[in-house]
Amino acid sequence: MIKKLNMLILIDIFYIAGICFAAPVGNPAGPVLLEGSYPVKFSLEAETVLERKLASGNVANPTFNGTFYTGKFSLYVGNKLDVYGIVGLGDGKVKKFPDENYIIESKMAALWGLGISYVLREFEFMDGLLRIGVDAKYRQFEPDMDVVKYYREPISTRNQKLTFKEWQASLGFAYQYKKLIPYLGLKYSDVDSQIHFNNGSTTYSDKTVTSKNNFGLFYGLDIIVKDNVSFNIEGRSLDEEAANLGLNARF
Repeated sequence: MIKKLNMLILIDIFYIAGICFAAPVGNPAGPVLLEGSYPVKFSLEAETVLERKLASGNVANPTFNGTFYTGKFSLYVGNKLDVYGIVGLGDGKVKKFPDENYIIESKMAALWGLGISYVLREFEFMDGLLRIGVDAKYRQFEPDMDVVKYYREPISTRNQKLTFKEWQASLGFAYQYKKLIPYLGLKYSDVDSQIHFNNGSTTYSDKTVTSKNNFGLFYGLDIIVKDNVSFNIEGRSLDEEAANLGLNARF
C-alpha cells in the first residue's frame, strides 16, 4: 500500500510540474525495455495540451490547446537505434484568431508521424546507468473545423481549413536505477499551421502561423512494471505547457 501511495504521489508531482500542439518527446536516452522475444515495442499515449503560444505575421498572439491519443510502433536496432511510426486521434482549439474574440474548435481527427531515437553514450554511474540520447520526429494533424465562435457564440462559416505540421528534435539525459528511469532534456520544435475560413462577409486566411517559442524543456519518468512493460509520465514547459501519460510493451 505504501509503495502504491508513493508512486501516486510521484505521478501527481510530475503532472502538476508539467501540465498544445506538440508531440510528446519520450525518453530519447533509452532503451528502457531490453526484454522481449522480438525487437518491437508498442506504446499508447494520452496527451493533454493546455496551451501553446503561436506566432503570426498577421494575427496577434493566437494560442492552441487540445487532447491527443496515439499509438507508437517502434523497432529497436541493436538496443541503441529506435525507428518508429505514430498514429492516433486528436482534437483542439485555436483561440484569438483572427482576434481575441474568436475560438475555433476542431473535430476529432486522425494524426500520423515518424521518428527516430539514438543512444549516443552510456556510462556506469554509481549503481545505475547514465545515458545520453537524441530524438527527431515529424507529426501532422489536419482536422475539420467543428465550430467557430465569436464572443463564445457559434457563427456560420464556410471554406474552412485547419492544418498543423510539427518538426521536433531533442537531446536528453536519463539515469536508470533499477526500475526507475528519470530523464530530462532540451528540445527544439516548430509548428507550421494554416488557418482559413469565411464568415459570410470576410475571409480570414493565414499560412504564416508558427511557434512563438522554439526551445523548451522536457522531463519525465519511466517506471518498469515488468521486464517488458513500463509506464511513462512526462511534462514539458517554456515553449508549451503540456503533459502526457504512456504505457510501453516490448514483444
